[in-house]
Amino acid sequence: MFRIIQEALSNILKHAEATKITITLTEKESYIYLFISDNGKGFDPEVVRMTSYGMKTMRERCEEIGGIFTIRSKKKEGTYIDIRIPVTGRGTV
Repeated sequence: MFRIIQEALSNILKHAEATKITITLTEKESYIYLFISDNGKGFDPEVVRMTSYGMKTMRERCEEIGGIFTIRSKKKEGTYIDIRIPVTGRGTV
């Protein structure tokens, strides 16, 4: 999850021209929810999906740990990344 957040922030700083970023991490029932949003210039997700290594990597990292990766974006309205990851057994330290 750290690497997903890192990539998202990198993309926002490089491309979005955002003035605000929101990151929310919550646990509810048997899932961890990660929400990342910005108020940047947005983009067409269908066009970017074909060319963005960063987006592909975030999706793959999420799916590797059993999560669901959803991204919504619209030009001039920012970008929203929603991730839901199931909580697995917790070990003791």
